[in-house]
Amino acid sequence: MWRVLTIGLLVFGLLPSVSARTTLPIQFVMPIASVTNRGLSFDNRGLPQRTLQLYEAWPATQAKRQPDPLLRVAVPSFPQKIDPNLQNYWHDAPSQPQTLLVFLAEQADLSLASTFDDWAARGDYVYKTLTDHAQHSQTPLLNALRAQGHNPQSLWIVNSLIVEGDQQLALDLAQHPAVASIGANHVFNLPSVATTLVTEPENVAWGVAAVDAPHVWSDWGVRGQGIVVANIDTGVTVSHTALLNNYRGWSANGLSNDYNWFDPLYQYRLPTDPAGHGTHTMGSLVGANDQQGMALGVAPAARWIAARACGALTCDDLSLIRSAQWMLAPTRVGCERNQQIACDPRPDLRPHIINNSWGGPGESTWYSGYITAWDAAGILSVFAAGNFGRSGCYTSTAPGNNANVFSVGAVDINNLIADFSSRGPTSDGRTNPDLSAPGVRVPSAWPNGSTALLDGTSMAAPHVSGIAALIWSANPQYIGDLAATQALLTNTSEARYSAQCGDAPTARPNNVYGWGSADAYAAVRQARVDVAWLSLPEQLLVPANTLVTIPITLDTRQVSAAGSYRANVLVVASSGTNTFELELIVEAAANTSQFTGQLVDRWHGRGVYGRVSIGGGPSSYTDPTGHYTMTLTTSSHEISTQATGYHPAATMVDLNLQQTNVLTLTPDIPHMLAEIPPISASLAFAEQRTFAVTLTNAGTQPLVVSPHVPNQEWQITPVPRTALYDTTGLAELKLDDDQVYTDALDLGFSAPLFGTLANKVYLSSNGWVSLNQTRSAAPSANCFPANNLPNATLAPFWTDLDPSEGGIIRAGRVDADTFVASYEQVPIWQEEHLPTAAPTYTFQLIIERSGQVEYRYGAMGYFPGRWGVGTHTNSSVGQALGCHQSHEYLAAHNWQLLNQPSSQQWLSATPSSLTIAPNQQATVLVQLKGFGAISWLQHPAVSIVQINSNDPRQPQREITASVGLQLAPYQTYANTIVISNPLANP
Repeated sequence: MWRVLTIGLLVFGLLPSVSARTTLPIQFVMPIASVTNRGLSFDNRGLPQRTLQLYEAWPATQAKRQPDPLLRVAVPSFPQKIDPNLQNYWHDAPSQPQTLLVFLAEQADLSLASTFDDWAARGDYVYKTLTDHAQHSQTPLLNALRAQGHNPQSLWIVNSLIVEGDQQLALDLAQHPAVASIGANHVFNLPSVATTLVTEPENVAWGVAAVDAPHVWSDWGVRGQGIVVANIDTGVTVSHTALLNNYRGWSANGLSNDYNWFDPLYQYRLPTDPAGHGTHTMGSLVGANDQQGMALGVAPAARWIAARACGALTCDDLSLIRSAQWMLAPTRVGCERNQQIACDPRPDLRPHIINNSWGGPGESTWYSGYITAWDAAGILSVFAAGNFGRSGCYTSTAPGNNANVFSVGAVDINNLIADFSSRGPTSDGRTNPDLSAPGVRVPSAWPNGSTALLDGTSMAAPHVSGIAALIWSANPQYIGDLAATQALLTNTSEARYSAQCGDAPTARPNNVYGWGSADAYAAVRQARVDVAWLSLPEQLLVPANTLVTIPITLDTRQVSAAGSYRANVLVVASSGTNTFELELIVEAAANTSQFTGQLVDRWHGRGVYGRVSIGGGPSSYTDPTGHYTMTLTTSSHEISTQATGYHPAATMVDLNLQQTNVLTLTPDIPHMLAEIPPISASLAFAEQRTFAVTLTNAGTQPLVVSPHVPNQEWQITPVPRTALYDTTGLAELKLDDDQVYTDALDLGFSAPLFGTLANKVYLSSNGWVSLNQTRSAAPSANCFPANNLPNATLAPFWTDLDPSEGGIIRAGRVDADTFVASYEQVPIWQEEHLPTAAPTYTFQLIIERSGQVEYRYGAMGYFPGRWGVGTHTNSSVGQALGCHQSHEYLAAHNWQLLNQPSSQQWLSATPSSLTIAPNQQATVLVQLKGFGAISWLQHPAVSIVQINSNDPRQPQREITASVGLQLAPYQTYANTIVISNPLANP
């Protein structure tokens, strides 16, 4: 309870794990446009030394928390109550004992859990409710089993028993009215882990930088302090230098593993990870700097605990259940096996957040009840979405696809979905995943003390768990409020769109990215509270048995008018959070005036979120659009500003002259401006013409530019959708999965393709044709150019199709000048276990005698995990129209392609690279050359010059160039020159 004494301004006491609001606010009266320093006395007499974390907060609603509707954990259900997997085990050996998970029908009601404000009290309520209910309801069944000679074990997180028994025991238990269902102890394989050691470390792991965690650390000092996270995984190697110091069991005196480490197999008494997976995920969550100085974790000041539920290769249900139960009320190491050790469960020491980078295929809800119990206790759980995305949509994994789970897919360093990242929807139509985060070649801790790169949604989930830790650290009012935290994570994510799995092109959420890519900075900025008129120390060390003063600063320049203003101060110590309210009564004063302003970006004019200071006094943050308001004395004031990624700026304002001010901030980056003349000409053979492109660096950092001419051989144009050719008169090509039609298909004419006159093609079952014969059907689709296709390939839709399972493939001439290869309702190959039918695809490749090629599309199912559309000249030259790493859609138009001279024959740009100092200019010379004309290609050649730069807002600028080419006036035969046109200039 609070103790309020009249000593100084205020004396209040804080007892561990107790939260209460003072009945009256602490009141201050001040004139407007003034600053004063005050103090609050804190009574720590009779208590040990503690570090207090102090937070500003807005007054919470006074509405009393209402209980949830009837809240009971879910249990699995099976036909005849018995898991079919058990029946399969007993098919040939009914007397063979198996581990039975006996779920009771009567489950505890946890409805009142949400009414508890205090973390420790909430956990204690959930623990006692579950354990009391289990003890009461299980006793008759436990006694009956023991009387029959069995040795059942009790679980309480979900009211259930563990017992070894044969088929007859299962049948007998299924008849018992108290039993809801009987499950098997499933064992499933972990995905294989391929590791690569980091050889080129950076200051910050790319995934941590991608979610913008470093700016959270630098701008607000929020690093996860005060939050305890956990993972259920293969363990954690506590000795890793990036993880040791923030293990909750670590101190300068050694390790204390009680309440901090759980191994249900009782193999290790301190945090250990023979496999590496759990160490890696924990590193991305809370890892500090590795041995090479790279920051690994999103929330490096959070403390961690762990449960080792998985071995090197497999996990089993029972270990996962026991780990889930331990998380609700951690115990002493080994007490479950050694009766001499008192378990002494401590629900007050449960973690705030649990990362779960594990799961299995399908949509089993067997773990849903354990998650419900976590939810009731206020624990936020985050799950990996799964790594089955290469099989397309409907591939999310359990428990990540359970209805009460927050799941995470994986993106790469370019913020594009990883091909392996599982997609939704679920079979009942729910969108999955919820969010996406870095999961490709993620650097993190490895058990041998090194840093390794791993792929997987397993790597993505801890980035989101870490962001949640930052949110709860920035504003403890979010702790235990799962709905508000999940909404904050999704609402502040960077929108990412995909129509791959049946969503609209602008649907958010969608079944590929969820709501988008996680953004730590945006989430914490929205979560944290900045009471402009109040400044507190971030933390305060309070000696044992003392009375200390908490210094505060009150600044009435930061309010807009006279009146009453209220705010809360949160004081966090150990696992307890207490709140007291301040009321600032601001009185009017003479010679004051309201002042408004805005911070804006120099280049795009949008508002910039930043911090504004008046003279050398206290500062406050703007709103997200850069606006701020304050009341100042009617005189001159210096306004200084800071914003992440911008040069600091300052200006003088005189309230006698103006009332508003727009302060322009310059981004601390290079900024490329370009003056581009029209680059087009008709050239005689060997004629050359040069065009100057002027580049200006208007930024504050050196601009590095590298012009590049991609080797394009096709002019590609989108055209409106038109009807497919009727190919019913063409012969059907019998193709199995991953097969190339063995005979050459005759075009019936010669067409200019890939710089030659072609009259035959070879067709693959996987959506492409080539001028060259090959035995490989190339099922593993990729972006163009690729390394597993034959040279000279046209791909209207390259993916792993399976015509042996349906559809029709036909090819042949439909008229004298038109050849068509038609794929009609051909399904994709997919795993047999998937619950839905494979999607099918209808499209055509059309080749005209003129050399014009068209990709024409009919009904296209949802896009698979890997696909590509484009042209492939060779392994280094190709043109991509779209692939699984991009966002082009094939639903709106067709593509028309026309072969042309290779752009590198007639187009060049120099120099190959240059560096431009701030506020300086340089010139890139673009040269058109009269080479490369082909007799049967009379149209102008069109290509681009790519200006690549280190300008983060404009990393690439494309310049279009076109040229009309003429043939050479001679032809060469052996050593003889034959003049083609004696009047032409050589």
